[in-house]
Amino acid sequence: MVFKSAEEIKMYIMKNMQIAIKEAEKKAYEIISKFLKQYYSEFSPSVYERTYQLLSSLVESEIISTGNGYQVQIYFDASRLDYSMKLINGTRVPNKGWSEEKTLEAAMNGSHGGYTSGTPIWSESVAALDANMIIILKQSLVSAGIPVK
Repeated sequence: MVFKSAEEIKMYIMKNMQIAIKEAEKKAYEIISKFLKQYYSEFSPSVYERTYQLLSSLVESEIISTGNGYQVQIYFDASRLDYSMKLINGTRVPNKGWSEEKTLEAAMNGSHGGYTSGTPIWSESVAALDANMIIILKQSLVSAGIPVK
């Protein structure tokens, strides 16, 4: 590919960078999702019924322009959680003491509703991302046509 100006190079890189960033976001999301699913598989509550709200609260953002680059965000959206009630034997009853924030904090640290310990979603995800994110980003950039070494 031959470019006629620095502006053409910049436009090419910026366009393809969007593709690369979205691909890298999907791979990072998969890593976090893996630990979230592992967390869910470790414990079967007998006191309450699972709603799987935490599982569906993990979200990917749209691409955000930073001026001369792009970013994305992966986060747990507390607005998708409602733990004011819980299901016990098919009946909705008030859930005293377990707010959305307390539930997120417990899960991120590996607690299953205070009953037992399991995979600390946050620290496991961060460790995996710290070990792999540069490689993932580089592979995504190369895959999108932006050669990096």
